[in-house]
Amino acid sequence: MIQTVKARAFTITVLTMAVLVAVGIYLSFIAPKQLEMGLSVDHAYTSVDEMKKAADLIVEGTALSQKTVDYEGVLFTTSVLQVDQVLKGKLKEKEIAVLETGGFDGKNHLTMEENRVMDPSRRYILFLEKYKGPVAKDAYVITGAYQGKFAVDGHRVEAPKQVSPKIETIDSKQALIQHISK
Repeated sequence: MIQTVKARAFTITVLTMAVLVAVGIYLSFIAPKQLEMGLSVDHAYTSVDEMKKAADLIVEGTALSQKTVDYEGVLFTTSVLQVDQVLKGKLKEKEIAVLETGGFDGKNHLTMEENRVMDPSRRYILFLEKYKGPVAKDAYVITGAYQGKFAVDGHRVEAPKQVSPKIETIDSKQALIQHISK
């Protein structure tokens, strides 16, 4: 009886250790990780009003698809955004391209100050400026690199990471739209 219990305990211990080692290997070497790109913004916005003034366009919409490109050693992601509502500016198109620094390189999520690029099929309120540069044509960039990107979940919004406390505390869609409407 005691021998059977010891044998089962030994077997369970060995199997548990094997599973833990396998999980550790997966998490350490195989699973995608979030890696910081080492870039920072040149201007930290302190309020929604400040971002609103800098933005050419403020929209609410859903990210549909993404294309990632390496330009001179830096990863960029262009997302197609289906625009449902224009909160500032004028827009004829229902879909626009939004260029962000970072993305998924096939192995890791490259981020800027802990902020990942938009997730396809997720809704956002974006403060946008027209992009001028060699990486993409007819595209917009997010005001403050990532600071003007609010993920929408029903009536709630999630402010980006590493923003000013005034912006970080906005957690409802209604409150954000009220700030924009001022």
